[in-house]
Amino acid sequence: MEPKKNAFDLSKCARPNILALEPYRCARDDYKDNGKNILLDANENAYGPGLALNTKTKPTEATVNGTANGALNGVVNGDLSHEDGVGVDLLGLNRYPDPHQIPLKELLCKLRNTHTHTPKDLTPDNLFVGVGSDEAIDALLRCFCIPGRDQILTCPPTYGMYSVSAQVNDISIVKVPLIGPGFILDVGAITAALTTNPTIKLVYLCSPGNPTGQLLSKASLKAILEHPSWNGVLVLDEAYIDFAPAGSSLAEWTLEWPNLVVMQTLSKAFGLAGIRLGAAFTSPPIARLLNALKAPYNVSNPSSQLARAALMPPSLRVMQAKRDLIVKQRDRLLRELPRIPGIGRFLGGTDANFLLVEMLDLPRDMGGTPCNVTALRVYEKLAVDKGVVVRFRGREEGCEGCLRVTVGTEKEVDRFLKEIRNVLEIIYISRNYAPVNGVVKPAEDKAVVVGGMEEAKEQANGGAGEEAMEEAREEAKVEEKPEVNDLGEEKEMPEVDRMVEDLTPMSEIGLQEGEEPTTKEVEEEGAHEGEVHERGVQEDEVQEKEAMEAEMREAEMREAERREAELREEELRDAELRDSELRDAESRDAVLKEKLREELKEVVSERVKQKDEEAEAEAEYAEEEEPKGEEPKEKEAEEEAEDMIKEDTDEEEADDVIEDKMDDMVKEETDEETDKETNEKTNAEMEEETKEKLKEAKEEKAKQADLTEDEEERREIEASDIIP
Repeated sequence: MEPKKNAFDLSKCARPNILALEPYRCARDDYKDNGKNILLDANENAYGPGLALNTKTKPTEATVNGTANGALNGVVNGDLSHEDGVGVDLLGLNRYPDPHQIPLKELLCKLRNTHTHTPKDLTPDNLFVGVGSDEAIDALLRCFCIPGRDQILTCPPTYGMYSVSAQVNDISIVKVPLIGPGFILDVGAITAALTTNPTIKLVYLCSPGNPTGQLLSKASLKAILEHPSWNGVLVLDEAYIDFAPAGSSLAEWTLEWPNLVVMQTLSKAFGLAGIRLGAAFTSPPIARLLNALKAPYNVSNPSSQLARAALMPPSLRVMQAKRDLIVKQRDRLLRELPRIPGIGRFLGGTDANFLLVEMLDLPRDMGGTPCNVTALRVYEKLAVDKGVVVRFRGREEGCEGCLRVTVGTEKEVDRFLKEIRNVLEIIYISRNYAPVNGVVKPAEDKAVVVGGMEEAKEQANGGAGEEAMEEAREEAKVEEKPEVNDLGEEKEMPEVDRMVEDLTPMSEIGLQEGEEPTTKEVEEEGAHEGEVHERGVQEDEVQEKEAMEAEMREAEMREAERREAELREEELRDAELRDSELRDAESRDAVLKEKLREELKEVVSERVKQKDEEAEAEAEYAEEEEPKGEEPKEKEAEEEAEDMIKEDTDEEEADDVIEDKMDDMVKEETDEETDKETNEKTNAEMEEETKEKLKEAKEEKAKQADLTEDEEERREIEASDIIP
C-alpha cells in the first residue's frame, strides 16, 4: 500500500534543536549483552542489589490476579527478608502510586542526616524523588532556564546527560574544563564566567566525577556558593558518593545554602539500577517547585517499595558489605593493572566504583604515550574477541587514550586482567613489537621477534641442535591451543592472531625428524618472516590510517551538522526577535490610538452635555419671560421658537461636523496602519501628531463656546426689546 500524501514535513515540523540532537550513547549501543559477556562499562554494582534476600529457599509460586508468580517471585530470585517489614505488593498494581512518597523520603533523610556538615535535620520538605537522577536534571532545567535565552555551566569531562538534557530544552552550555590530570575545579574561571554572564542559571558539577572518579573539595564549592552577584543554583551530582570516604556527602549541607541541590541515586552502590530511582535534596522552596512540575505518579509502586526495602537496616548492611567487596577489587586493580606492559597512568581519583586509565602506544619503559588509536583497538578487541565490555573515553576533555573500567567481582577482575594483557600483546606484535620472555621489546632489523626466536638462531648457528630450537619455538608461540570461551567452545581466531600464526618459521614445516636447520635455512626463515611481517605492518598501518580518516570525516560531518543546527537556531532566534519588536511597535500604536479615541470621545461627550444644558436653560428662560394676555405677541414668540429650533439645528450640524472629523481621524489612523511609511515613524512623531489633533479638537470646542456666548447675548438683547 502506497503511503498517504500530505503536506507533512518532519524537518520543518519538529523543533530544530531536537532534529540536531545527538542522543546519549553507552557501550551497549555497540555491544549487546548476550548473557556471557563481562559488563564493566556502565558503573553498575557487579555484586547485585543491596537487598536482604532470603536465598535459602526458592520463591514459591502463587496465583496473583490469575497469574502464576508470587508477590516477590522474579525479584533477584529471592524473597525480601521479612524482618525489614517491606514487601512488593503485586495485588496493588491496579492502583496509582503515592504521588508524594513521604515514607520513602523519610528513609532517605534518615540515611543522610549524619550531622557532619550541619546540626540541622533534613525532612521530606527538602526532597524531590523521581526516575533516576536524570529526571531531576531535566526538571531543574525546565524550572530555572528559559529556552533559547538562559545557559548552564558544566566542567568537562563530565556526565553526558547534562548536555543532552540542555539540548532537549534548547539551553546553551558554557564549559569550564577541569584542571587535569587530577581533575580539580577551576574556581577562578567558574566565578569569572558567572560574573560576566548573568544568563547562567545552573552550574552542574559531578562529585565524585564521571569519568574522573574525583571527589570535589568542599572549599571550592563554597567559593562558588558565596559568589556576590550570581543569582543561580549549584547542582551537585553525588551518584557515586557511597564509594567515597564516610561523611563525604553534602546532602545535609542544603540546609545551609538556599541555592544548593544535591542529587543522588540508588543505581550505583545500592545496586538498584533497574528500578530507576533518584532523589534531589534542596531547600523547601526549590523542592516545592520541582514537585509542582513533575508528573503526578512519577515513581511506581514496585520502585518505591524496593527502594524502601533497600533503606531498611538489614538491606543497608548488605549494601555496605557489597560496597566493601567492590572497594577491595578496586584496590587490587590499582596494584595489578600497572604491571601490564602498555598500561599508563590512572587519571583522576579513586572515590568511585570505576577507574580511568591510559592505554599507551608503546610500553611505558619504552617511552609510550597515551594513544586514542591504541585505546580504541583495546576497547573493540576486548568486546568483540574476549567478551569484556569497558568504556572508551578518549574523546573526552583531558582523557586522551583513556578507558573507563568499572570494578567487577573477583572473577570478573581475574578475566579482565588476563584479557587486556593478551590484547595489548597482540596489538604490539602487529606493530613490530613482541613479548620476549614476558617483556615487550622492539624487533631487530625489522625482523619479527616472537618469544626467543632470535636466541634460537644464535643457538642453531652454534650447533645447539634441535633441543634448543624446540625450546625457542615453545616460547615463540602466542597460544598453541585454540582459544575457547567460557563454555569451552572454540572461538574463531582473531585477525591479528592469524597473522602471528602465519609467521611460524617455514623450516618448522620443512624439517624432518632429527634434522637440524642450517645457518642458511635460519637466515632464509628470518628474511621470509620479515617480509610477511612487513606486509602485515603495512596493512595494519593502512587500516589504522583509514580508520582514523573515517573518524575524522565523521567528526567533521558531526561538526558541520552542529554548526548548521546552530545557524538554524540563530536564524530562528533572530526571526523571533524581529517578530517581537514588530509586535511591540504595533502594541504601542494601538495604545496611542486608543488614547486618542478616548480623548475625542470625551470632547464630544462634553459638547453634547453643554448643548443639553444650554437648551434646558433657554427653555426655562422662555417660560419665565413670556408675557401673559398679549395675543399680538404670540406670533413673535412662535417666530422666536422657530429661530431657536434653527439654532439647535445649527448646533447639531456642528456636532455632526465634530463627529465626522473624529471619524476622519480614526479613518486616517486606520489608513496609516496599512501604510508602510507609517511603520517607520517613531513614537515621538506619533505623540506629536496626537497632540496636534487634540489641539485642533480643543480649538474647535473653544470656537463653539464663543459662538454660544454670542448667541446668548443676542437673545438677551432681543428679549429686552420685547419686554417693556
